[in-house]
Amino acid sequence: MRFVRVIQQTSGTITADEFTAIKKAGYTDVELVEITLAIALTMFTNTFNRVNDTTLDVPRAD
Repeated sequence: MRFVRVIQQTSGTITADEFTAIKKAGYTDVELVEITLAIALTMFTNTFNRVNDTTLDVPRAD
């Protein structure tokens, strides 16, 4: 999913052309909000866990 990669690599700053391309690919505004929220939540929990040195309570994924 190119959109996810663009959001991650640019910290959410995309050009008007990139936004137009995403919309032309068929994504709805609701889907874009959901994707952005999922990325933000993942980044938040990863950062939180690193800062707090959270102990894993499940086996590490390979």
